[in-house]
Amino acid sequence: MKRRGLEIDEHGEDGKVALALTGELDIATAPRLQKAVGRLCSDGVLRRLTIDLRGLDFVDSTGLAAIVFTSKLCERSGGELALIRGQDTVQQVFALTGLLDQLPFRSAEEAEEPTGQD
Repeated sequence: MKRRGLEIDEHGEDGKVALALTGELDIATAPRLQKAVGRLCSDGVLRRLTIDLRGLDFVDSTGLAAIVFTSKLCERSGGELALIRGQDTVQQVFALTGLLDQLPFRSAEEAEEPTGQD
């Protein structure tokens, strides 16, 4: 079975960035996500980070840890995180580990709506 790896498509402006993840978020690829999030949070202008999980086929425990890392880093940098729900198999991993209720999951439509006060 050939592994697909992870593609990260980044787009956004004005402190609002979206990362669309495609492929597998696992021990081999999670450091790439952590590096991208670290870079975004370090510049001090990130207000909202949306991570789209719909393109993920697989998440392991290291991938889960990368998402938790992302949540904590956004919180520390004063940014807001929104996670767009992935496929059922991906969401089931979050549910089985108790993270489903601990992380800010949204539907794609909810993630596009403005939150907070401007």
